Amino acid sequence: MRLRPPNDARVSLTLLVALGLGALVGCSPEEPAPGYLARVDRTELSEQDLRRTLDAAADNPQRRRDYINEWILTEMLYQEAVKKGKADTDETRRQLELVRKRMAIAALLEDAVYAAVDTTDISDQAVASYLQRSGDDFLLREDVINVSLAVFTMRDAANRFRALLLDGTSWDNAITITRSDTAVAPMLEHVETLQYHTRGSLYPDDIWKLAVTLRPGDVSFPAKIADGFVVVLTHGLKRQGEAPDFDYVRDEVRSRMLIDLRRQRYEEFVQELRARYAVDVRPEAADTTRGNR
Repeated sequence: MRLRPPNDARVSLTLLVALGLGALVGCSPEEPAPGYLARVDRTELSEQDLRRTLDAAADNPQRRRDYINEWILTEMLYQEAVKKGKADTDETRRQLELVRKRMAIAALLEDAVYAAVDTTDISDQAVASYLQRSGDDFLLREDVINVSLAVFTMRDAANRFRALLLDGTSWDNAITITRSDTAVAPMLEHVETLQYHTRGSLYPDDIWKLAVTLRPGDVSFPAKIADGFVVVLTHGLKRQGEAPDFDYVRDEVRSRMLIDLRRQRYEEFVQELRARYAVDVRPEAADTTRGNR
């Protein structure tokens, strides 16, 4: 088991890693013997151990060096703690037992509660019903606009794209046509389709100022912004205090429902356990003065 150093020792330990142990990895001319990456006395760190901890970052050279140095430091401290008798005290065993219990409980709840209720079990119809029953819980706290936008490096390209929209071409088809046009495609810098934005999330602010002046279905003239020229199609605007569009809050509502369902499943599971186990609490257990007598 890898034990992390206590919080008040981390600064000094980090300094040790940087100044002293850094030479242990990446600076040694000798390659480690086959079968392990690093070793402290008889304890070895294998490639499998490293990958189990770092996952996708295991192929990053810097992350590997940092982890191996940390492992060496931790292992030296742990082995010294064992020699000093710090690893087999009553308090250490008590803390380890608490950790073991918490890990076992977490694994149990993952199977019995969390895995038993999934967001895929919550239909859009159920979300809509929940939203309707929620009253003011999901009213907008700020203005939200639904827009599609395209940014071009040149005004002429933006005008050609706008002309497609004005001729009745749908937004998706207009984007497809533009991307297939070898003369215009390189000038298309950025596209967003049916995206919800608050003022703070729509950058630059000039786009927000332009979008809120448009009625649903209106297409803007190409507007000059820092990155080029933007064409905006507004789909709808909801003001602070109004009920949001279903699509805007679907995920938030589903997450709230998932929490409620898991809480319900947890309470049911606890009741099942109460019926299965004999629980006895002595009357004097709640007497806080008993231990002082």
